[in-house]
Amino acid sequence: MAALARFGSVCPRCAANGLEVNPPFISYYFQHPWSIGVPIFCLIVLQRASLPLVRNKFLGVAALVFSLALLSLSQAVLFVMTVIAIGLAEVWNLARYRHGQAVVVLLGLGISLLIARWLGGFFVSGPFPPVGAQLGGGLQVRNFAAPGAVLGQILWDLASFGALLILGSVGLFRVRCDKAFLTMLVALPLVIVNMLRYQYTWDIVKFGTVGFIALAIGAGVALSDLRGWADNRSRNTVCALLIVPLLWQGLLYPFGQLTAYAPESRPRFSVQMIRPYFSAMYPVDPDNSRAVSFLRTHMGASEIVYRTIEKSEPYAVWGGLPTQASVYPADSGNNDSYGLGEAKFVARVQLAAITKNWCDRLTAEHISWVVTDSDDVEINPILERGENKARVVLAKQFGNVRVFRIKQSAL
Repeated sequence: MAALARFGSVCPRCAANGLEVNPPFISYYFQHPWSIGVPIFCLIVLQRASLPLVRNKFLGVAALVFSLALLSLSQAVLFVMTVIAIGLAEVWNLARYRHGQAVVVLLGLGISLLIARWLGGFFVSGPFPPVGAQLGGGLQVRNFAAPGAVLGQILWDLASFGALLILGSVGLFRVRCDKAFLTMLVALPLVIVNMLRYQYTWDIVKFGTVGFIALAIGAGVALSDLRGWADNRSRNTVCALLIVPLLWQGLLYPFGQLTAYAPESRPRFSVQMIRPYFSAMYPVDPDNSRAVSFLRTHMGASEIVYRTIEKSEPYAVWGGLPTQASVYPADSGNNDSYGLGEAKFVARVQLAAITKNWCDRLTAEHISWVVTDSDDVEINPILERGENKARVVLAKQFGNVRVFRIKQSAL
C-alpha cells in the first residue's frame, strides 16, 4: 500500500482517496518564499543545535533571534512552526532537565515575535474582515465520522510522505541531539494537516512540508547508522532498496513537470511558469520588461498595478509585483483564497469589464498604476478622456507600452 501510494505521488497534482496530496519537497523551490526561507530555516536548526557549544550564550541566542526575524519575512509557515517547536522543546528541557539555557532561549523567542510584528511582512495588520470558521482564520476541524475517512487520511499521509514517514521517524528516535525539537517539527505539522483544513484552498498542506524537512534529517540519521551496519552484499542491497523509494519522488518530479510543459499552449499562471528554469529567456518582450523594472522602483509597498489578465503574468511572476489578477479564487469559486469576502472578490474580477466609471472602480480597489499597450483598445480611451486628465498621469512610456499613475486623492 505504501509503495503504491508513494509511486503514485510523482505527478504534480495527484490525489489519494479524493484528497490532493502534498507535492514533493522539490516543487516548493519554484516558490520564492520557500527557496529563500528553507536555507534560513536550516541555518536556524544548526544554530539551535550549536547553542550548548557556544561559549557566549548571549551572542548565540542573539544570532538565533535575528535569523528567526529574517525567516518571518521569508516564509510564515516555517517561522510559525519553528517558533512553536523551539518553544515547546525548551519548555520540555526546562521542566525535565532544569536547563538554565531554556529560559534565555524562550526569552529570545519572545523577542523574535516582537521583531517579526514590528517588521510587518506576513504579519502586517490591517482592516481585514474576519474569514470565519475556527479562530476566525478559515480553519475547520476535519470530520472523521464518515466511513473510510480515517483510512483515506492514512492513504493521504502515505501518498504525501511515503517511505520518508517511516524511515525518518526511525531516525528521529536515534537522534542524540535536539530530539525534542526535531520531533516537534514533525508532530506539529502532521497534527495540523491531518486534523484541520483551510476552507478556501488546499494550502494547509504546506505545514506538512515542514515535516518533510525534519523527517529528512531523521532519514539521514537512519541511513548513516545503516551504513555502518551494511558490511556485506546482502545488507548493502537492503540499504539500496531503502534509498530508492526515498529518492524516487524527488528525482522523477522534475521530469513530470517537464512533460506538462508546452510552450505553444501554456495556460497563464500554471505549472508551466517554470520556463525561466529551463530557458535563458522569459516570455516577456523588452518593452514590458522595462515597464516592470520601472514599476519595481516606483511602486509603493501597498500599491497595485493593473495589467490585462492575459499579459499580467510577467508582472506578477517575473517582476514580483502585486496585480489585480493576483487575487485567486477559492476552491468554492465565489471568494478569494484568503477569504476576504465575496463582494471584494467580485469587484476585483469585474475590473475586466471596462465601463465609464472604470477609474473610480480602480481607485476603490486601491489600484494606483495601469499599464497598457496598443491592444488595449477599450482601456486607452478611458484613460485619455478629458475628465480624467487630473487624476491619470502618463508616468513613462516604453515603445508602445505605457505606464499610467492614478492619483488616489483625486476623487
